[in-house]
Amino acid sequence: LRSGDGGGLLEGYLQKPSREELAARGAVDPATGHILVDSGVVAFGPAATQVLLTLTSAPEAPLAPVLTGDLRLELYSDMLLAVGRVGGFVSKQAYLDAMFHANGGASGTPETPETALQATARGALWEALQPLAFSVVAAEDHRSAAFAHLGTTAEQMAMLQRRFPAFADHFHLHPRVLCWVSRGLEVAEDAVMMNALVTDGVAHTHDAAIICSGAVVEHCVLPQDVFIASGAMVSGVRSLQVPDPEAWARAFSEPPASPWPSRLANLSLVVPDGKCLQEVAVRPPQDQGAPADAGGEPWLVRLVIAVEDRVKDKYPSPSAGLCGVSWTALFQQTGLTPEDIWASGEAQDL
Repeated sequence: LRSGDGGGLLEGYLQKPSREELAARGAVDPATGHILVDSGVVAFGPAATQVLLTLTSAPEAPLAPVLTGDLRLELYSDMLLAVGRVGGFVSKQAYLDAMFHANGGASGTPETPETALQATARGALWEALQPLAFSVVAAEDHRSAAFAHLGTTAEQMAMLQRRFPAFADHFHLHPRVLCWVSRGLEVAEDAVMMNALVTDGVAHTHDAAIICSGAVVEHCVLPQDVFIASGAMVSGVRSLQVPDPEAWARAFSEPPASPWPSRLANLSLVVPDGKCLQEVAVRPPQDQGAPADAGGEPWLVRLVIAVEDRVKDKYPSPSAGLCGVSWTALFQQTGLTPEDIWASGEAQDL
C-alpha cells in the first residue's frame, strides 16, 4: 500500500494466506501477533463499472458467457489481479499464465474450448482494467473498528439475534420484522422472525406452533402445526408438504422423558435443536431438462445442516462434516464414499 492522507494505491494483497506468508510480507504486528489489516470492502467505481458493463453488453462481448453461465470468473483473482499493478504482472501473458495455473491448469495442457473462452475473457479484463488504479481508503479509527463476518450459518444467526451489539445498534436490528403470527401461537420472546408468516386454517389446527428460544425463522410461510426447537434456523420454506406425518415422529424420536413424542406425530414440520433447514427453488441446466411432471416449475431443494457445521472445512479434516457428524464417520456408517457426494475436482466441503 502506498499510503497518503487516509488512503493510497494498492500494490498487492494476500488472499487466504498462510500464517507464514503473512509474517513474510510484514502483515503481522510483532508486538501482539495480530494481523495488521484483516479485511475490507471492495467496491467498483464508475470507471470500473462501465468497463464491466461494456464487456458484457452484447452477446458477442468477451464477458457475455458469464451471464449465460458458460463462463466463471473469480473476483479475487481474475478480476482484481488485473487492476493496475495489484498482481505484479509484467505483461498480459504473465497474468494469463498465472490465472491458468491458479485454476489447476498444467503446463503443456492442450487448449480446450473452455480454456480458450477463459483466456479470451481474462485478456479482455486485463486490457480494460490495467489503466485503472486500485485505490484504498483507510478508516480513521481502524483500531477501534468492529468487525462482523457473516461467513457461516452460526455467524448469520448471531447477527440476526443481535449478538453483535455494534452491528445491531448501528442497523437498528429488531427480532420482529415484517412478520405475522396467528393469535395464540407460542413464539419465544427472543426468537427472531423476519419476513415470515405463520398461519392457521390448516390441518391439525389443534396444535399451536411453538418457535422456541433462540430460533430464527426468515423468509418463510409456515402452517400452524410446526415446532422449531431452540437455536434452530428455518429459511425460505414456503411450500411445506409432508405426506406421512408419522415419518416425522420416527425421524425425530425423543427420549422417553420428553413431553413431545405424541405431539410430533401430528406436526407438519419439526426442526431439532441447533439444526438449519433451508428451502431453495432452482432450475436445472437447460441441457439436462426437468422431469416430465415438473411442468416448467423450478425444483425445490431442501438443505439440512447443523448451525455449527464448519461449512468451509474440507474432507478429510476431522472438523468437516454434516449435522455435527464428521465425513469420515458418516462414510463409515452409511457406506457412501466421497465420490458419491462430490464430483471429480470439486471442493470437498459443504
